[in-house]
Amino acid sequence: IGFLGPNGAGKTTTLKMLSGLLYPTSGELSVLGHIPQKRASEYLRRISLVMGQKTMLWWDVTPMDTLLLHKDMYGLSDDLFQESVAELTQLLDVADLLHVQVRKLSLGQRMRMELMVALLHRPEIVFLDEPTAALNDAETNELFAIIRRLKSEGVGVVYISHKMDEIKRITDR
Repeated sequence: IGFLGPNGAGKTTTLKMLSGLLYPTSGELSVLGHIPQKRASEYLRRISLVMGQKTMLWWDVTPMDTLLLHKDMYGLSDDLFQESVAELTQLLDVADLLHVQVRKLSLGQRMRMELMVALLHRPEIVFLDEPTAALNDAETNELFAIIRRLKSEGVGVVYISHKMDEIKRITDR
């Protein structure tokens, strides 16, 4: 699903409400049968959020360190963690990046690692807020290929952008 609008239209605010980070001032929200602002762990395990301007990675450690932290946060078994890391490493083509300090990665490499962290726990829905911000055309094309693959595997994607051409290229509706 594409969510389109000019800067300041409330796209990120809406996304934050859908992911439970902000509470609506009126009305009701339900995603996957959950009320997002309750931030129930059953709900949070089913979603993931990637914001192009915010990072889940720490500059001074490797992406693998962040993945291990998320393994513990989501209570993933060793087997599921290893399986997810192997699948995502192949999907995102990041084998050579897992043990490189984040500060040494390019923007495109960091975005692939952000996606890896976001997908580690196998969410059913991924919220993407302006994920191509500051990416070049080649990096954007790589990201779109990854999103298409996720969609083909049944992962729901909510894609927020103020760029009509991106919405047309990547979303079904």
